Amino acid sequence: MSSEFDRRASRRTRDYRRALVATLGVLAVATAGLGVAGAFRVPHLDSASVAAATALERPGQRLVLRADQAIAPVAAEDVTITPAAPIEVDSDDRAITLRFTGMLRARTEYTVEVAVTGTATGVAGTLRYTFPTPDLDVAVLVRDPDGPDEVRRRTVSGDGTETVFTADRIQEFAETRDGVAAIVLEPSGANGRLVIAPDGETLTQEVALPEPGRLQQLQGSETTGRLGFRFTSADDGAPGAALSRLLLFDPLEPSGIARPVTGLDGEPLSVLDWVFVPGTSYLVAQGFDESMLLVDTADPEADPVPLGEHSEMRGFVPGTLQLVVADPLSGSTIDLRSGETEPLVLPDDGLDPTAYRGKILVLGAERYVEVVSRPTTDTGFVLDYEILRGGPEGTVTIFDPGPGIPIRDICLSPNGQYLAVETQDPAGESDGYPNVSGRTLTTTTFVDLETGAASRATPGFASSWCD
Repeated sequence: MSSEFDRRASRRTRDYRRALVATLGVLAVATAGLGVAGAFRVPHLDSASVAAATALERPGQRLVLRADQAIAPVAAEDVTITPAAPIEVDSDDRAITLRFTGMLRARTEYTVEVAVTGTATGVAGTLRYTFPTPDLDVAVLVRDPDGPDEVRRRTVSGDGTETVFTADRIQEFAETRDGVAAIVLEPSGANGRLVIAPDGETLTQEVALPEPGRLQQLQGSETTGRLGFRFTSADDGAPGAALSRLLLFDPLEPSGIARPVTGLDGEPLSVLDWVFVPGTSYLVAQGFDESMLLVDTADPEADPVPLGEHSEMRGFVPGTLQLVVADPLSGSTIDLRSGETEPLVLPDDGLDPTAYRGKILVLGAERYVEVVSRPTTDTGFVLDYEILRGGPEGTVTIFDPGPGIPIRDICLSPNGQYLAVETQDPAGESDGYPNVSGRTLTTTTFVDLETGAASRATPGFASSWCD
């Protein structure tokens, strides 16, 4: 009996050992399989970072994608972006950097796909990343004959507005990094003062001026945080008085004093027109003799760079450092990187002899928008307005305000996607402001330059997109 029991126990032990060996064998094979699978795993996206809002304001913004393993070098042809956007590509180990050479569209979902290959495995895969861009902010000036004026901010596609600054008799305003600055007229209207109003704060700062005087052409630089404006002394008729000096104010400077920009001779520069160069520390100033200078505001010791003589500045081609200038018989662009001037040749708009050409904004190579008006009667006292978009394929009307409604001004959004169109109801009246006059019943409409779609109009004018 005992012998039979021992034989059965021995058999059970042998069966257990066989099962254990078989199980271990299966586990070993499975482990080896997992190791092989891991060794040949497809590259995946580990992380991504992009400043989508900044990419609406200036070119050169970056999207950085990181793979979860080392990958072979990536070229531009390995990248697909939907909707399409021009890029430059650089890669290193696991990181891929896409530099947007243009500006992105607002309220758009971009999908980026990158074909990659793992360097250790040779396995190909696709990194995919989707990100949305926000709406664009814009501010307008709303004047009220019966009460204080307001600077109101909104998004292009939104319904609501936010009042960010209120004062009696606001002549102009400019957005700052954290709020707005405004030129506020004295009750007499002869002189003005510069007030800075940070967002969310009730206290405002008043900028010290050299003396009482008239302030015009207020602009703010998002890049440096500085403010600039033309200043004309109240005693400008005195012998030797400077004409419309260009003053700069740095909120971080302890003195709190606005200082003059100097010219080639080291003396305060008298200017007819001026503009900050987007995305840089530079500005371009035009003297009363029509000579233009490129000035580095970050280096007071740097000599200004002459840019030649031209009759008029007409802003920048969106997303570039190409300054558009005009002369009586021609137009040109000045490349501020190289200083080279090239003739500006735009396709013929094909207008009939009865049409009057108004403001033109250059969008890019051979592309532009133009305000056009035509008399509605033989007397010519009433005009019908429209905005044309021109290019090599011809011209098309993208905005028509309606019979007899004047277009006061047009300005491009920072990314060149929208046009802010200021229109005036014929029933409106002059508000009587000196320097920068306006009319009641003025509205601003935002027009998509690609589709021609127009958002609802908002009361106000002098959009923050305007130079």
